[in-house]
Amino acid sequence: MNNKINSLLLSFAAILTLTGLGKIWSAFGSAKVLGIADPLLGLQFKYLMFVAGALELLLAGLYFFPSNKRLFLYSVAWLSAVILFYRISLTWIGWHQPCSCMGYFAEALHIPARTADTLMIIVLGYLLIGSYSTLFLLWRQRRSASTSMSA
Repeated sequence: MNNKINSLLLSFAAILTLTGLGKIWSAFGSAKVLGIADPLLGLQFKYLMFVAGALELLLAGLYFFPSNKRLFLYSVAWLSAVILFYRISLTWIGWHQPCSCMGYFAEALHIPARTADTLMIIVLGYLLIGSYSTLFLLWRQRRSASTSMSA
């Protein structure tokens, strides 16, 4: 993969590391929301945040295995699609609270909940659009290379 794509993947790994650590840190906080059950999955938010944070750290770790760059990119695309589906599902059921995905971490930085929620939507858009557009670009490159080799 070229340097631009590798830089993009590194930014994905950095984001997943930061958000993963933030979620795990928040899971051990004392915010009231942590004791509330998630309306979709039924898990208390503290457990959901811990699992989500651990998954994000695991996926970020894939970046550091050079032979797994493509797997890392597919994983980022998958995770961002799952998060988008989760957020849309919350809206569909009438849950209009700001995402507590950065919980205590945002509080510690004195970031209002709505602002943190907006930032996380922007991050989600970056991961989603960046990963899928890169996968599309790589697919076109492979297709073009295979077409020129068969001609």
